[in-house]
Amino acid sequence: MIRVAPSIDTSCLNVPFMYLHSQFGYSVESIFRQLQNQSYLDLGTFPDTFPNTISEFYWIKQKENCWFALGKLTTDMYFYFAATSVSAEGDFFFNTKTKQKIGAMHLWVSHNYADLINWSMDSDTYSVYVAETLIR
Repeated sequence: MIRVAPSIDTSCLNVPFMYLHSQFGYSVESIFRQLQNQSYLDLGTFPDTFPNTISEFYWIKQKENCWFALGKLTTDMYFYFAATSVSAEGDFFFNTKTKQKIGAMHLWVSHNYADLINWSMDSDTYSVYVAETLIR
């Protein structure tokens, strides 16, 4: 059973998605986290990869400088995206001289929705997700 939020505002993801390019130190390859016992997944190459391949969102949460999104890709795989910025401005600046980032992004992808939820979300985030969504 997939849980879906009654209303979803995708505009809050503009900030983290704006920095999701290798020039800022974040690329799909660098943020992808493989699930336990998962075989290789082809996520495509820019521009035909995440986030450009999102077909639908199930849940989005923004709280202060943290963003969470759960949904489905055009490749019939499910994704869970989490981003955190330690910048007061909420950006994901990358210092090219020091190679330091002031944030973090993580992306989990799976063909199986239940595996994605079980292996990628921490219990606190899962509790918020369940409280804010309905079974579809």
